[in-house]
Order: sequence, then C-alpha cells, then structure tokens
Amino acid sequence: MPALPLPDPPLTDGTIALREKTEADVPALVAALQDPLIPRYTRVPSPYGEREARQFLVEQRRRREEGIELSLLIVDAGSAALLARHARERGWRSERERQGCGDEEGAHASTVRIARAGCNVAKV
Repeated sequence: MPALPLPDPPLTDGTIALREKTEADVPALVAALQDPLIPRYTRVPSPYGEREARQFLVEQRRRREEGIELSLLIVDAGSAALLARHARERGWRSERERQGCGDEEGAHASTVRIARAGCNVAKV
C-alpha cells in the first residue's frame, strides 16, 4: 500500500489541531501514560518510559509509511499542548489533567469534522 500522506495544510478548526506525533511529544506521552488504569485495560506496556514512547513513534511512522494507519494527536491549536490521543483499544482519550474539561466530546466532534473535510475520509 502507498504511504498515507500527512494532511497538508495541517488540520485545525482554530481551537484544536490534529498533527503527527514527534520526538518533542515523548515527555507528554510518557506523562499521559502513567495512569494505572491504562495498562489494566489496554496493551500499553507498564512501566511506560521514554524508550517505549520512542518505540511507539517508530511503529506509528512505519504504519503510516506502509499505508496501514494515520494516527494523529489532538492538540490545542494555540499552544500545541496535548489534549487527547487515539487509542485503538478505547477510542479517543483525554489526557488526565484535561478530563472533565469538556475536551473529549468537543475534540471528537471537531476531529471528525476536520478529518472529513481535510482528508476526504468517510470513517474516522
């Protein structure tokens, strides 16, 4: 399969943005995956540290380049702070410090709208 291209221009509605994970996200990914419920209900390894986060980035890049999956982070459009990420096992998940702030529903709705408009996809 051909590689899945990254959205160009980047996908945003002005409030949230969807973007590829990068090396700069390693600390935020590690922090987000310290919730003890994550290894209980997912296949995320525990303990989860920088090594696992970097392996995850390599795997995600490989899956995009092989045309298997395009996995994007949901970030604040202004600050680029991590708001949520997609997990195959559970769908969208707000980061712990953002839970209860309304990000999850708004981010999901915006994500679907942005992805359909910007990527011409039928299923998100």
